[in-house]
Amino acid sequence: MYIIIIGGGRSGYHLAKMLSQNDHEVCVIERDSEKCRQIKKDLNVKVIHGDGAEENFLKKADAERAQAVVALTNDDHDNLVICQLAERHFKVERTFTLVNNPGNAELFRWLGVNMTVCPTSLLAGLIQKEVDAKLVGAILPRSIGDLRMTQIQVASDSKAVGKRINELELPAECIIITIFKENSAKVPRGSTLVQAGDQVLALCQPYREKEVQELFSGSSPVS
Repeated sequence: MYIIIIGGGRSGYHLAKMLSQNDHEVCVIERDSEKCRQIKKDLNVKVIHGDGAEENFLKKADAERAQAVVALTNDDHDNLVICQLAERHFKVERTFTLVNNPGNAELFRWLGVNMTVCPTSLLAGLIQKEVDAKLVGAILPRSIGDLRMTQIQVASDSKAVGKRINELELPAECIIITIFKENSAKVPRGSTLVQAGDQVLALCQPYREKEVQELFSGSSPVS
C-alpha cells in the first residue's frame, strides 16, 4: 500500500517507521528541513520538504496513486485542508487525521474524513475498551500537562515479571494506564499479571520516569 504522511514530527516519524517496516511504501511531507534530513537519514521512506496543505506538494508526492493520506500536523485547519484535497482532488479513498481539538472531531467526520484520531479522546478510550497497541504508541503525546508518558517493554529479567500490579513497588506519583499484550491493550487491574514482553504505558512525574523504566526493564540499559 502507498501511504502519504503529512507531518514529520514524533507521530509522523514513528508512524512512517512502523508502516515502512511492514513493507508499505511511504512518503512523508514535512515543512521543517531539519526534520526532513533526520527522517531521510533514519528511515527508508521518500521525503518531500514542503507544505502538505498545498496542492503542488501532494502532486509531487504522486497523491493520485496513494491508497491513504494521513494528516499529522499540529494545525487542525491544515489537517482538514489536506484531507479534503486528497479526497476531492486526488481521489484518495482513505484519509486519516490527527485532531488536536476534540471538539473538531465530529466536524471532520461530517466533512468526509474517514478516520479522526484525537490523543485526548484516545487516552480516555483506553479506560473503556481495547485498542491497537502500535497505533497508541505512534499517536499518543509524550506528555499531558506536567506529567510524562512513558512506554516500556517488560524484560525477561525484570523483577516485575510474574507479579500482579498491586504487588509492584511503583514509584510515588505514577500510574499504569494500560498494558499491551500481543498487540491489544488491556486496562490493568490490581490482579493483572505482568509478563515478559508486555508493553507498559505509564503516566508519571518527569523525575520519576527513570525509576519506572528501571522497574520493568531489568538489567537492560535505560536511555
